[in-house]
Amino acid sequence: MAELSRSEWELMLICWKLGTPSAREVHAASQERKARDYRTVLATLNNAVRKGFLRVEKRPGPRNIPTNHYVPTLARRDGIERRIRRFLADDLAGEEDNLAILRRILSESAG
Repeated sequence: MAELSRSEWELMLICWKLGTPSAREVHAASQERKARDYRTVLATLNNAVRKGFLRVEKRPGPRNIPTNHYVPTLARRDGIERRIRRFLADDLAGEEDNLAILRRILSESAG
């Protein structure tokens, strides 16, 4: 499975939070964090579909016109774990000094 870009990841977080949102719902929710054009949100969602992280379900919308809803194909917990493992491997490179910094930060935020 391909990896998600930063923008795709941000929209995945919204999809997990909302359940099975339409692109308009994702767009509205995304405005709280970052101003995005609707077409950009739609293209980003479709990239996540192409990569296999979302699937599209057609549901009746206003005036019974079918509306695409985006359904995560990966559980939130699995997605978070995958993202953390990628960070550990790519950004920290498994180096003990880097892992020690991470442990310190985690212990500070837990206490």
